[in-house]
Amino acid sequence: FRLRFNQKNHTVSNQKIFQLLRHGASLRAISRDFNCSEHLVRKRCKKMFRQGLLRHSQLLESLTIDEGLVLDGLQNFAYSQYQPNNINQLIGKESLFMYDWNYSPLNRGGRMSERQKLRKADLEAMDGKFDPKAIRTDVGRLLKRTMKRVGKDKHLTVFSDEHFQYRRAIKEDLKKLKIHHMTTPSTDYRCYTNNLFAVNHADLLTRQHIAAFRRETIAFAKTPCAMVERYGLFMVWKNYLRPSFVKAHKDDELAHTHSPGMKLKLCKNLWSFKNFYDYRRQPTQMQLNEDLQKFYDYNLPLTRII
Repeated sequence: FRLRFNQKNHTVSNQKIFQLLRHGASLRAISRDFNCSEHLVRKRCKKMFRQGLLRHSQLLESLTIDEGLVLDGLQNFAYSQYQPNNINQLIGKESLFMYDWNYSPLNRGGRMSERQKLRKADLEAMDGKFDPKAIRTDVGRLLKRTMKRVGKDKHLTVFSDEHFQYRRAIKEDLKKLKIHHMTTPSTDYRCYTNNLFAVNHADLLTRQHIAAFRRETIAFAKTPCAMVERYGLFMVWKNYLRPSFVKAHKDDELAHTHSPGMKLKLCKNLWSFKNFYDYRRQPTQMQLNEDLQKFYDYNLPLTRII
């Protein structure tokens, strides 16, 4: 799996690409630094992303969730600002472990100039609108399969903000499931004691370490598949290769030495890149869930062609 490419005395390895990506480098910058084609870097990222999905699913096969989960969406755009989207995340409240996620395309909203309104109207007249209930549908599917990992006769506590789509998905679509929903206003102070800290911390790291997710970035993803690919590689790094915090924490003595995966006893120590990508796994060896299978096959809604 660890391929090598030599060109003009430069060695391009998957590990080096992975390290540069987590430091916020764009693919074009990586290819320029290593004096190789951008296509080669994209192929390496695609392989690492697919292998990361398979390894993550393998580790969670027999895992039972016994902690509260924080639900929130990471909003971004792909190809253009007329193509916003939402990555719905489920993160452990205590462990900070990123359990599962899926993708929801959105219609552009918010304040727009007259020119932007006309452009949006032209796009919707030509290609139509995305499903306005996409977040509600995808969150319902996300929570429904997560309930299968909760022990019998146990409730799942879900923390989220006051998004109306979350309330409708849990109280109306999943009312038969044992889900205890607790909401926290987004105006509350976002400190460590906030119930949504796990997802706020993940969002902060995502926008800090992935160029495509930064505010007003010029390195935005050109397709939804490329955006999800960057997010998947970040998930691998945060769950298994990085301690929960860089510095010691007064409420958690192991926060700066243990990764979220170690807290769930999925691994015994901080994994290196070679430990995680130890050998090539095949999709026939394990079963991915519906959303992860779409990510693996790169079968996401394509952006509109402007």
